[in-house]
Amino acid sequence: MVVMLLEDGADSAVMIEPGGWSVRQVVVHLIAGSRMYAGCLRGDPSPIGDFRRHTLSAFNGGAWMALAEEDSRVLGGLLAAGIRDMAASVPHPEQDNGGLWHAEIHKSTPFFVRTMLSELLLHGFDIATALGLAWSPSDQIAGPASALFAEVAPLVFRKEESVRHAGRYWFEAAPQPGWGFTIAYSEITPSAADESVDCRITGRPFQLMLWQSGRVNWEDSELNASGRLQAATPSLMECFLSL
Repeated sequence: MVVMLLEDGADSAVMIEPGGWSVRQVVVHLIAGSRMYAGCLRGDPSPIGDFRRHTLSAFNGGAWMALAEEDSRVLGGLLAAGIRDMAASVPHPEQDNGGLWHAEIHKSTPFFVRTMLSELLLHGFDIATALGLAWSPSDQIAGPASALFAEVAPLVFRKEESVRHAGRYWFEAAPQPGWGFTIAYSEITPSAADESVDCRITGRPFQLMLWQSGRVNWEDSELNASGRLQAATPSLMECFLSL
């Protein structure tokens, strides 16, 4: 889907707002990510040692310098090649030991696949929006990627922002199974859905992704919230670093 956006020779210098990246920079970021994850699945650790902003910026800056290509068609071809390489690197189930993600955190092979899918969907949205094109992934495609936040949330949790959001949250984005977490005493832990949930958030998977990534405000997200903490939902994502 992302490659199709580039097939007509889109202007790679078009800027994406907000964020300040050009179409070229976004595509190169995706190319670098696909190559990195292919390496992770082959046994190489991620070169990103932590989740600090300057570490992530340094990785992207290095990728932009290493690949100066500006032709969107060529970039699209390189991205397609990177995705094929990643797919070819997925090990046989009997030999699957996962890989080392950022900060040398061990993750499963499905996690790497969902992460790359999430990157493609969200940055595809960025590119399409900048170029004035439509972008509406199906619930079946976005569903697995929307559940990625359940695994990433504890790693990017901001304790200092969590006090006023203490409670139990549950997310439902069919056809993906629901998932949730509890925020208490500046800590976050997984939780199950039951009648004691303080806030239940429902909607379509990709709308959930757009809100969780900060690309749309709660008011524009087409999501719904119910429960005791319904009023605090619009600012819930302040509890997490944006990757």
